Amino acid sequence: MFKLRNFGTGDAAALSRVKVWVLEQFGTTPTQVVTVTEAACQEPGCDPRETIISVWDCGARATLKINKAAADVTRTDIARLSESGANSYQGHDHDNC
Repeated sequence: MFKLRNFGTGDAAALSRVKVWVLEQFGTTPTQVVTVTEAACQEPGCDPRETIISVWDCGARATLKINKAAADVTRTDIARLSESGANSYQGHDHDNC
């Protein structure tokens, strides 16, 4: 017998808020899809929950992580991602994938 685990759980309002902030900070092209999820962090020294931002563009994916629950993420955390060069996924303006 096996147990199903609930991956990607989190506060829906907080996840939506973080996604809006990501879209405002980085913008997207018509071919990009942005997802924001929350998961348990299994790494030593990590907070119990982490927020995972994935940007899909024509099959390629960039993943950004914030070491805190989505409810605790601030606009400043998103701006720090931009300052750290995390916006490298931006700028792929494909007409067709």
